[in-house]
Amino acid sequence: MRQKSTPKPSRNGSEDSLEQHTEELRQGRSRAGAKRGRDTPAEDVLGIVGCKMRVWWCPTEEESKTDYSGAWWPVRVMAKGPGPRYMVKYDNGETGSVLAVHLSPYEVPMDFGKEALPLQVTEFCEVFNGSSTDPCAWAACVSKSLRNGEYTVRYPFHDTEPEKIPASRIRRLRVLEGDTWKLLRPNQHWRGGEVTSPMELETIDEEELGVYVDLSRVLQQQTHEAVGKAVKEGKDDKVDNKDKESKGDKADNKDNEKGKEDKADKDQESKGDKADNKDKESQGGEDKKGEGNKAEESKGDKDKEEDANAKAEAPNKKSKQ
Repeated sequence: MRQKSTPKPSRNGSEDSLEQHTEELRQGRSRAGAKRGRDTPAEDVLGIVGCKMRVWWCPTEEESKTDYSGAWWPVRVMAKGPGPRYMVKYDNGETGSVLAVHLSPYEVPMDFGKEALPLQVTEFCEVFNGSSTDPCAWAACVSKSLRNGEYTVRYPFHDTEPEKIPASRIRRLRVLEGDTWKLLRPNQHWRGGEVTSPMELETIDEEELGVYVDLSRVLQQQTHEAVGKAVKEGKDDKVDNKDKESKGDKADNKDNEKGKEDKADKDQESKGDKADNKDKESQGGEDKKGEGNKAEESKGDKDKEEDANAKAEAPNKKSKQ
C-alpha cells in the first residue's frame, strides 16, 4: 500500500512553486498597477482561504509526479492566486499553487469503513492510504468482493497493480455537485488520457445505486441478519424474563418462608405472653389468697386477744361485786 509518508520528490513538481507563483503575482500586480495606477489583490470568490480542503492530483506520465497522482491530498488554502489558482500548504509543510477546480471539501459525508451497504463490483471508491503523517485517499474501482470482508480494487487514475484492501479503509467515491454529494455511476470505462479526474465522470444520486448494481442479495442478507438478530434478542428476552420470574419466585418463596417464620415467632410470643399472663394471674391469685389468709389470721388473733381480755375482766367484775 502506497503511504507516501516521506516522499523524496517534491510535490511541487506537478504544480508551480511558491517562489514562482509569488514572482508571477508580483509582476502581474505591477503591470495591473501601472495600467490602473494601483494594486488590486486577487479576490477569493469561493471564500475558501483559510479553509482545510483536499486537492486532486491528476494522472500523469511525468516520473516526478506519478507517485502522487490519482489521489486526494489534504491542504490548507493560504491565499488566492492569479486567475483560477489558489496557494495551498500540504500536511507535510510543502506549499504550491493549484487549480480551484481540483479543490474539494475535506469533510466527506461518510467515514472509511462505515458504509451501510457493502460495495459491489464496478463501484468507484476511495482507499485510505493509512498514513498519519501524510494521509491521502486514492481513487479506485472495486473489481472483486471477497468473503473475508476485503475487496480487490484497481486504480484507474494511478499506474499500479490491483490490491486487496480491507473494508475498514474503503468508502464509496462521492463528489460534490452544487450543494449535493453524489456517487459516480458504476461500470464506467474510458481510454487512457480521456479522463483525468473523477469529477469528469457521470454521477448519480445514492438512491439510484440499485439501478446499476444488484443490491438484492445484500438487502436480503441484511434482512435475514436483522430477523436473526430480532429472534436472538427475543430468545434472550425470554431467558431474561424466565430468570427474572425464577428469581421472583425464589424471592416470593423466601418472603413466604420469612412470613411463616415471623408468624411462628409471633405465635410463640403470643403463647409466651399468654403463659406469662397466666403465671401472673396465678401468682396474683396466690398473692390475694395469701393476703386473705393473713387477714383471717390477723382477725383470729384479734378475736383471741379480745376473748382473753374478756376473761381477764370477768374476775375483776365479780370481785367488785
